[in-house]
Amino acid sequence: MTQRIVVLILGLLFFQSVYSQVFTMLDMTGASCNGVFYDSGGAGDGYLPSENLVYTHCSDIGAFSPEFYFSSFDLASTDTLYIYDGNTTLSPLIGAYSNQDLTGQTILGSSGCLTFQFISDPFSLTDLGFRALISCDGCQEIEPKASVNLPLNASNSNILEICEGQTVNFQSETLYPENNTTYTQNDQINTLVWDLASTSFTGEQGSFNYDIPGIFPVYLTVLDTVGCKSRKQLLTIRVSGTPDFNVIPPINGVCLNDTFSLVAKPNEDTITPVPSSVSDPIFLDDVQGVTFSSAYQVEDFIAGQTISSISDLTNICIEMEHSYVGDLEISLTCPNGQSVYLHQLTGAGTFLGEPIDNDNSNPTAGIGYEYCFNMSASQTWEDYIDAFNPLALPEQEYLPVQSFSNLIGCPLNGEWSISVNDNLPLDNGFIFSLQLNFDPSLYPIDSVYPVAIQDTWWESGGQLLANGDSVAVILNQSGTQDIRYVIQDVFGCQWDTVFQVNVNPLPSVYYAYTPQCIDQQPLQVLDASISPNGAIVNQNWLIGGQSYTGNALSHTVNNPGTHSVTLIAEDQLGCMNDSTFFISVLDLPKANFSNSLGCISDGIVFFDQSLIYGTDSISQFLWNLGDGSQQMTNIGTYGPHFYPAVNSYTANLEVTTLAGCKDDTSIVVNIYEQPVALFSLDTNEGCIPFCTQVTNSSFSPTDAIVLNEFIFGNGGGIAEQNPAICYNQSGEYIIDLIAHNSFGCTDTFSLNVYPRPLPEPEFIFDPILPTSLNPEVHFIDQSAESKNWSWSIDGEDFSTDQNPTYVFPKSGEYLVNFTIQNRFNCVDSIQRVVVVDSFYTVFIPNAFTPNDDPFNPLYTIFTTGISDDNFEFSIFDRWGKRVFMSDKTTFSWDGKNQNGQEYPQGLYVYKFVGYDVFGAKHKKAGEIFLVR
Repeated sequence: MTQRIVVLILGLLFFQSVYSQVFTMLDMTGASCNGVFYDSGGAGDGYLPSENLVYTHCSDIGAFSPEFYFSSFDLASTDTLYIYDGNTTLSPLIGAYSNQDLTGQTILGSSGCLTFQFISDPFSLTDLGFRALISCDGCQEIEPKASVNLPLNASNSNILEICEGQTVNFQSETLYPENNTTYTQNDQINTLVWDLASTSFTGEQGSFNYDIPGIFPVYLTVLDTVGCKSRKQLLTIRVSGTPDFNVIPPINGVCLNDTFSLVAKPNEDTITPVPSSVSDPIFLDDVQGVTFSSAYQVEDFIAGQTISSISDLTNICIEMEHSYVGDLEISLTCPNGQSVYLHQLTGAGTFLGEPIDNDNSNPTAGIGYEYCFNMSASQTWEDYIDAFNPLALPEQEYLPVQSFSNLIGCPLNGEWSISVNDNLPLDNGFIFSLQLNFDPSLYPIDSVYPVAIQDTWWESGGQLLANGDSVAVILNQSGTQDIRYVIQDVFGCQWDTVFQVNVNPLPSVYYAYTPQCIDQQPLQVLDASISPNGAIVNQNWLIGGQSYTGNALSHTVNNPGTHSVTLIAEDQLGCMNDSTFFISVLDLPKANFSNSLGCISDGIVFFDQSLIYGTDSISQFLWNLGDGSQQMTNIGTYGPHFYPAVNSYTANLEVTTLAGCKDDTSIVVNIYEQPVALFSLDTNEGCIPFCTQVTNSSFSPTDAIVLNEFIFGNGGGIAEQNPAICYNQSGEYIIDLIAHNSFGCTDTFSLNVYPRPLPEPEFIFDPILPTSLNPEVHFIDQSAESKNWSWSIDGEDFSTDQNPTYVFPKSGEYLVNFTIQNRFNCVDSIQRVVVVDSFYTVFIPNAFTPNDDPFNPLYTIFTTGISDDNFEFSIFDRWGKRVFMSDKTTFSWDGKNQNGQEYPQGLYVYKFVGYDVFGAKHKKAGEIFLVR
């Protein structure tokens, strides 16, 4: 619950600044509707004894009647102010007033003038006197109105609901329904005063930031040029304040991924009225015996409501500074004139607050301290100063010198005033504020407004966790997390509070377990879990539908295999995590083994064939071989082992697994005799293709040979008794004979064979193209290795030299064969064809021009290697008639007959027959074109 206080900031009544004239009893007469009226002492001094003064004041505007509002009135009981409704003391008497009779009262005339007569007793001391504000009745109507920049309440346009810290802009829209009836009224020439929460401003517009919550009335007072004014509450501004969150965070943090509760029990904010006031500090001038007083209007309570108990006024707080407390009298006066002294003339030179001393020539405000008075305090200012003699009176609660009971019966509404009397010179001070703290229960129900909560939610890391006041949430990130609880009220204002929750990580669940055999019961599993939060304090196990607690699981299982185990580990912060894992209870191994064929001359090898179940494995093999030999191995084979004699032996294998599980078994091992493999070859060397004949003489002492397996060494083989073996590739080969007896035992006998390579004959000859003119050819051996050379041409031997020479008798093709031997006496040959060309050429032109020019006038042919013997060259015309013939190769024809007649131009045919130097005949025919 947020309680509000009535804060009255001290200062002269604001409108004093707009009254331009001051009148006193000494003036005798005055005429104005705008001014201040004092006793004979004016604003600074009180009246004197034995006064008898008369003052008449009239309106200066038409038929207006003067109106006097007494903001202060303090006379001795023997002193009297008489007021008459008229311009003389003979006018009707309105009343006679003493003491504080007129404080806060208004005197209104009806005749246009009021006459005041003041009479003081000769023996009375000087008292405060009086002060009145002058105005005139008969004012034109003023209707203050205004607009603001924010939307008003939808159901009540006189209410504005905002959030703490918002700024409201005000704009006057005042109405003047009787404007210009008697005088002119408008916002530009009138004085507009806005009374807000803790400030006031003048003018047609202004703004204010509401930085504290509460219910703030907005008053607009309009004072026109003739002193008429209208004050109206235009708005009630409800400023929402921070509600009570009442968040109950987790005390010891929470566990990761656990559901936990976020609990809040928010209370809605309740706001109470804050009356308007002004904020200018009040200077307490260094004028001896002068009382500074100021009055304020309180309007927040029900009409007629009064103070009925000293507890109704919780306390009275004054913020002030002054350089000397011993000369001060401070009192508070309520609307009906009852008053209470808070302090009276004690305390000597103790300071109030932190004043700037000796500043009479240039008064400057120092630092004010707040001094509060209530009936529960134990000391007055004087009591505290007497006890501690401080340089400056500290800020705290003090007892007033008079009881608050003096105020019982005071109206709550109306003018309350603070009065300060400085009784000695040489010091001054400032009063900054007055706070009247009433019991909140005194406010009307409808003026105490609860700001309801509309919505609440929780956030973390900018993400919404849940809506509501008390929720269950899960945080999935370990570490310190900021949780934000947000309240949104019906004004749309959001309020939040942030607190931290330590999200503890979960334990890491581990276990320690060595696989066990079925005969090693009970099953043992150890907890190996760890947690960053500290020790693991609780473990819960679940296996086979049974539960266990403790840091080790001991459980008997009936069947080997894989078993599901769940471990729930809880650390010292209560964080729990679980893991389900699978462990193997191993069956015993099933020992089994086999061996290779047991032949007496061969080593025997043993092979493990044991069966293993689950994830276990054999780590140790113990072999007892039946002949007194024993061997331990860590692999599943052993051997070769050589038994001493042909016999039957009982061998045993014991296997041990990594988990220590064991089993053993025995088998009978038979050791047999072996055959004797033996064979011979008719030859073991020869030129390829090389063949040799095998003679097999293998035997078995007590058993038959059932298989002879020959392996040739070249990738071939055969199962025969006496095979013939051939090789087409030279080299060195091993012929193996594997003899098998009926027991399956074998023996192997081997012989080497040497197929020899053939030579690689190669030769060249020169010239490569012999002719009939050059028929001699030289043959050159190019073989890599050769001896015993033999050359033949067309089947006839012609030389045994390595590089012979041969002259061919005529042209033609000749087959030359070259045969050689290598160092293994292997023989091979190679053939080449030698072509001997006939060496002749015949060029027969196909045209000539036997005309008158010198070019190509004769027809002739050109030959080489053609003999004139039996030579014939004939030319025929197109009808087959021979027109020319020669038996010499060097002929020429001029295109004429024997008679010198020219043959005509045209196509002719030639025929050539001739023999070369070897006597070979050559023939050729073609066409000749004779051109004229």
